[in-house]
Amino acid sequence: MQDLFSTRDAYRGPLLFLRFGSRGNELAWKYRRWESLEAFQRIQKRWATAALVLFLAFAIPVLVVFPLAVAFVLRRLASLL
Repeated sequence: MQDLFSTRDAYRGPLLFLRFGSRGNELAWKYRRWESLEAFQRIQKRWATAALVLFLAFAIPVLVVFPLAVAFVLRRLASLL
């Protein structure tokens, strides 16, 4: 039985994210009927804005919390020595 959290699957997620991100507009245009080119571009701009907001919502805490956590651990280790 395959593990739910295998190493192989850990690499698959980010790769699919990059693939769909790079080809998202093309796939959306190809597999959906659009009223017009302007409607397509308007919706794609909304998706791009949403993706940026989500990226920043996750990236900023990681960029702030991770260095603080590392500094905390290093201070604790230094105090033990």
